[in-house]
Amino acid sequence: MGYKKANFQPIKLSTLACLLIQLSSPSYAGDKENHIINKAIEAYGGDKLIQLKNLQYTDNMHHFFEMQSGHNLQGPMTTQLNNYQLEITIDFVNEKKEFKRATTKLVGNHDSENLTTTHQTFFNGKGYKIDHCLQEFQQLNYINYDNVDLGYSQMLDTLIIKQLAEDKENATWVDIAYIQGQPHDVLTINKGAKNEYSLYLNQETGHLSRMLKKRGQQLRSYDFIDHHQTQGPT
Repeated sequence: MGYKKANFQPIKLSTLACLLIQLSSPSYAGDKENHIINKAIEAYGGDKLIQLKNLQYTDNMHHFFEMQSGHNLQGPMTTQLNNYQLEITIDFVNEKKEFKRATTKLVGNHDSENLTTTHQTFFNGKGYKIDHCLQEFQQLNYINYDNVDLGYSQMLDTLIIKQLAEDKENATWVDIAYIQGQPHDVLTINKGAKNEYSLYLNQETGHLSRMLKKRGQQLRSYDFIDHHQTQGPT
C-alpha cells in the first residue's frame, strides 16, 4: 500500500512568537510613565491626593470668545471678554457637587445685564438648577455628577492629576516639550478614546503646565503657571 510523502514548510518560531506578542500585548504604562506620574502625584499631595474625600475651591478667570457683535460696523462677530468668579464644592465619596459661577461681562456686551449667576447642584442622584432671581429651583434630568459644574473642576490642576492617577495604566509618553525654558514630559492618556487628553508635566517639579483636550471637534489648550501651595489636601 503506497503513501504520499507530506511536504512540510519550515517555520521560524522566533518570528511567529514576536508576531503573537505584538498582537496580544495591550498598551500599558511602562516604568518611564509610572515614574513621571508618581512624581506628579507626589507634587500634588501624594497619598492625601489619592485618598481625597472632599474639596472646596474658588477661582477667578477671564474668558475671551467670539460672539455676535452689537453693531453692524463691527461686522457679524466680535471678541468679547467675561470675568468668572467660581465656587465649587465636591464630595467624592457620596458623589455630591455644587457649582456657582458669577459672570461679569467686561468687553463687548450689548445687553443691559452685566452680571449673571449660574448655580447648580447634584446630590442623591439628582441634579438641580437654582434661580436666585426667581427664588426657585428646578430638577433637571440632564444634570449629572460629571457635568453639573460645566467641566470647570477638570480645569483645576490638582483634580487633573487626581484623574491621571486613576488613568495611570492608559498613559503613554510621547515627547519632551519646553515651556518657559523648562523641559516637560508629554503624556497622552486614553489615546484614541473619546476621553483622550495630553498633559505636559515639569520634569523638575512634577507640576502640570499644560493640558490639551478636545471639546467637541475643537482641541483646547489649558495652561497653568505660577504654581504655589496655599493649602494642600488634608
